[in-house]
Amino acid sequence: KQVERGEKNVVGVNKHVTQDEDDLEILKIDESSGEAQIKRIQVIKSERNQEQASSSLESLRLSCRENTNLMPALLECAHAYCTLEEMIQTMKEELGEYRDPGIF
Repeated sequence: KQVERGEKNVVGVNKHVTQDEDDLEILKIDESSGEAQIKRIQVIKSERNQEQASSSLESLRLSCRENTNLMPALLECAHAYCTLEEMIQTMKEELGEYRDPGIF
């Protein structure tokens, strides 16, 4: 409702709206590529050093609790082959998830 009344600006909806609609080709991705990606992730998880991955995720959790720079812990997780999902889930558990209140 705030967007409709102009009280809240949303780029591309009620602010900085382009008049020219370019015809863009829509990229269609075959479902088999998603299945192949899932298999690759499963292989990575099975072949990684699980102790190192768990330790790096715990280090990330501690960095979140102590409100310190997360980048070193995130890099440690990446080097231990943690998935992005695992890193994000750890941060959500400690820091919560931002929700736009929808009001000014």
